Amino acid sequence: MDFAALLTRAHAAAKEAAKGVTENVNEFDCGNAKVVIDGREPLANYCRKMIRQAGARLEGSEKRIAESNASLEHGTKGYPTGWQWYKPGDDARQSIRIHEAAANAFRAVLTEANIRAEVISRLD
Repeated sequence: MDFAALLTRAHAAAKEAAKGVTENVNEFDCGNAKVVIDGREPLANYCRKMIRQAGARLEGSEKRIAESNASLEHGTKGYPTGWQWYKPGDDARQSIRIHEAAANAFRAVLTEANIRAEVISRLD
């Protein structure tokens, strides 16, 4: 499976879904959402490998910055378990409806590829 293409499609779907939701500033629905998969999935292993490669030949703060930038696309270790993409869709607005729509679109792409994924959202 081409995980790079899969992640590109998932991120594009999340951005498109987020664009389609309008924010109502009079509603107090500030929150966030994330997509979580099993940390033992081949996709999670691929993502860990890509993050390590991003900082492979660097040291100190340059390594940390390169790995941090790579984690925006490839996700991070979930807490307490799993592998996660926090606020997929890269939308700076605060409405939980926007982040849930983006996370659901991201999950739908993963599900099409037979990867079990869960959306977790939280009001702030």
